[in-house]
Amino acid sequence: MERSQRPFSVYRRRTKKKGSFVFYCRFRGEDGQYISALSTGQTSRAAAENWADAKLKDGKIITPGKRGILFGAFVEDFWKNDGEYITRKLARGGHFSESFAKIRQGQLTQWILPFFTDRPIGSIRRADIESWQMELFRASEITPSTINRVLDNLKVIMKEACRRGFIGADPAAGVERLHEKRRSRGILYPVEIRALFGQNALTLFWQGERAYYAAAFLAIASGARLGRHAPCVFRMFGLSSS
Repeated sequence: MERSQRPFSVYRRRTKKKGSFVFYCRFRGEDGQYISALSTGQTSRAAAENWADAKLKDGKIITPGKRGILFGAFVEDFWKNDGEYITRKLARGGHFSESFAKIRQGQLTQWILPFFTDRPIGSIRRADIESWQMELFRASEITPSTINRVLDNLKVIMKEACRRGFIGADPAAGVERLHEKRRSRGILYPVEIRALFGQNALTLFWQGERAYYAAAFLAIASGARLGRHAPCVFRMFGLSSS
């Protein structure tokens, strides 16, 4: 019986320090061939192999057949706070609210997974995404602006899949957004202002997002919402006014 190929190979390499060695590792790429060697930083073969196994387990190295992973499996923990995507954003000083993550998860569950869940992520093409987009549009269950928000969600997922090596190119990168019919903006009535900024409003309407609450309150109080200074108010809090 033919022995199955290992997903990596480790070997010893001499360092600049006399009599010193360190183990390097070469992982197999998606074509089954070895890719460029990486230093494990380990001085024993066993430790080097443990290092390689850990990299594979963490999903930081793409091995043959990983493009066959189903879309549903890839996104299973995508919008969880302890998932790799959000964890990396937070580790780099970014902000990602739990409420926004829940919105993205809801979009994923309701509008994206029914179409793509059983598809190997590497098989999804731009034409598939555009077909999905048009199917949502023809169904008329959600507005073009909502479809665009859901598309943004899918774009983030596919870009991350590309970054992590699950796909060779991002099929969502060139997909165009739908035309949105902008509604004319008026002003809030006093009763609406009292509701949005009154007692318990932070919990009831703003999901505890103090930064958005404060920025909106300042915009309302200064009249910036009706003028060209509104975006500046939101930028003061590191937010978007769109």
